[in-house]
Amino acid sequence: MKNSVFALSALAGIAMSSPLVARDNGITVDPAWAAAPTLLPDATSAYAQSVAASAAGALATAPVTTLKKRNFWYANCASQTITTSVTSVISSAGSTITSVVATTSVVPVTSATTTAPIITCSIRPTGAGTVPTPDTDTAFLSDLEFQNDAINAPVKVKGASGTYTQTFKNLTGSTQLNTYMTYKTLDSYDVNGCAAFCDSTKLCQSFNIYVERDPLYEQNDPSCSNASTIYFKCALYGSWIDGSSATNMGQYQGSFHVVIAGSDGYSMPNATTSNPPTCNQPGSNTWGSGKPCNGGGIIKKPGNCIGSKFFPGPFDPMVCSSYATAQVALNRKTGNWWNLNSWLPCSSFNAYTVKKNGIAIGMQCVLYYNAVSPTTDVVPFGASSGSDSYTCESSLVYTVSNGWWTWLTSFF
Repeated sequence: MKNSVFALSALAGIAMSSPLVARDNGITVDPAWAAAPTLLPDATSAYAQSVAASAAGALATAPVTTLKKRNFWYANCASQTITTSVTSVISSAGSTITSVVATTSVVPVTSATTTAPIITCSIRPTGAGTVPTPDTDTAFLSDLEFQNDAINAPVKVKGASGTYTQTFKNLTGSTQLNTYMTYKTLDSYDVNGCAAFCDSTKLCQSFNIYVERDPLYEQNDPSCSNASTIYFKCALYGSWIDGSSATNMGQYQGSFHVVIAGSDGYSMPNATTSNPPTCNQPGSNTWGSGKPCNGGGIIKKPGNCIGSKFFPGPFDPMVCSSYATAQVALNRKTGNWWNLNSWLPCSSFNAYTVKKNGIAIGMQCVLYYNAVSPTTDVVPFGASSGSDSYTCESSLVYTVSNGWWTWLTSFF
């Protein structure tokens, strides 16, 4: 299930040798998008922002020194080769589940079995749901109590900074996306409680509440009991979710069939603001609040670009800020006192969620040495590669506030 597969790799960029394809609007497909892994969340892991930001900084590996010269000939950011390393981020921070393990020997050690292995069946934490009779996958999926919980759930739920709107109802699959953040179990099918959990979790934009039939005992051997336990689960995501993302339909653990019922999804409108940490470039104070790009497009100003990276994971501008800070540090090392234009700062960046065939796969960060505009430097987003199409959401521009370089370069 969602709770037993791979931990989210919060940061990864993989260069591919396949040709790039662009639509008429000039948006080029980033090779890393096509290579973005379809990773499933692990219930024992949570997105660790500090680890992700640190890893993002490590991806700035070479200074950018040739974009702006006194003759104002510019290079095109889209032509840069993207080769970054895969960084696995596995952290238990944020997990609210405490492991409860009790062991029972089911094979007695006698003179006749002294050489046989001892089989143990570990009992798992007990969920809050009522196990149906008979205790089968079919009885669970047909249980009207679980279905009615989902059917009767509110269409809108008020959150701390807006309203969560229901995007799908009563499905038999849970959401699985690279933007997964963390999850917890609930005492009941509590939509408001799940919304409050999302409110209290930084970067959360949506949540999936559902009922899951899991084995009560670890399925280490066919002799282990096939008894079930029922969990009410609340999973959080750093992007918009809808029914197309509810593809986790269950799996077998040994002979036990894990299945899902009553799956409802809720999403907040696209992110409108988030403040990354202070930038360390000279003459500046901090990044201002994110400003939405007109019409949900993206910034297209290739001649002013000093870097572009793709990060599978939730929409997290702090990751972009860390990447920008590291890139600036590398650029500055090339500076000479007699040539003020020999190194380039990062005065603004565009962060946006990339969606492949309608499913969020991660965030793109594009750095600019000058202050770009979320109104005049915007183009519609749209790209394709083979049969795959790419769109975006939560496209925000961040600009260094009170920076002399931002003011100066805004004229170019």
